[in-house]
Amino acid sequence: MKVIASLALVASASAFVPATNMVASTRLNAEVVWGDYDDKMWDNDAKKDVYAKWDPTAPRTGLNF
Repeated sequence: MKVIASLALVASASAFVPATNMVASTRLNAEVVWGDYDDKMWDNDAKKDVYAKWDPTAPRTGLNF
């Protein structure tokens, strides 16, 4: 019984060891789209204008979110 308990303890301790083959996956997006109101006042009229330009049937882009 002590052997089984010690094997279970050793096996569960491996869950806290960091993986040796971890590779950070980063995706660089070269296409940066700036909005119409960047560096401008983001007031209620600007929000209404952006909402009026939104097309829910078009695919998602930087300006059509």
